[in-house]
Amino acid sequence: MTNKLRVLQWYMRTKYFRRFRDERALMEWQERQLKRHLRFISDYSLFYSYYLQLPSTNGYSAKELLASLTPIDKRVMMDHFDTLNTVGIQKEEAFKLALSSEETRDFSPRMGTMTIGMSSGTSGNRGLFLVSDDEQSQWAGIILAKLLPHGLLAKERIAFFLRANSNLYNSVQSGKIRFHFYDLLHSLQ
Repeated sequence: MTNKLRVLQWYMRTKYFRRFRDERALMEWQERQLKRHLRFISDYSLFYSYYLQLPSTNGYSAKELLASLTPIDKRVMMDHFDTLNTVGIQKEEAFKLALSSEETRDFSPRMGTMTIGMSSGTSGNRGLFLVSDDEQSQWAGIILAKLLPHGLLAKERIAFFLRANSNLYNSVQSGKIRFHFYDLLHSLQ
C-alpha cells in the first residue's frame, strides 16, 4: 500500500531538493548509488552473491564493478528469477498471480507486501517485475514531481492507456489527483 507521507517526501525531494551543482556532483552521486545497490544485491541476491561472485566495492569504481559482472539478458533473468530477486518470491507463484490478474482484469492482488506485474512479452519472453510498498511510494512521488505542471495542490487528471494495470500505477491517486486506467484490451468507448 502506498504511504502518502513517503510519496510526499519523494515528491519534495525530487521537485525541490535533489539538485546537482554540476556534472561532477551528479556523477559522484550516481557512483555512490550504484555502489550501494551493488552491495545490496551482493548481500541479498543469491544469484549475485553465489553465482557471479561480485567483488567487494572497496577500492573499485562503479564502472570497474559493472565491468566485472557478466551481462545478463531477460531470458537469463527469468531463468534465475528465484535466486535473482531479493525477497524470496518464486517465479511460478508470481506468474500464476500475474496471469490470474490479467485474466480477471483485477490487478489488486499482491504477494505479501509486493506488487507483481508482468511485461507484455514483445521479445517473445514474458518477464515479471516486483515492486515493494516503499518503491511504489518512491515511484509515485518522483512521477508526480516530474509530471504535474501545477504541483500537488492543483487538481489534475492522469490517464494511463496500458495493456495491464498495476497497484503501482494506482498509487498516484489522491483527493486532488484523479487517475484513470484505460484497458487496451477493452473498447475505447
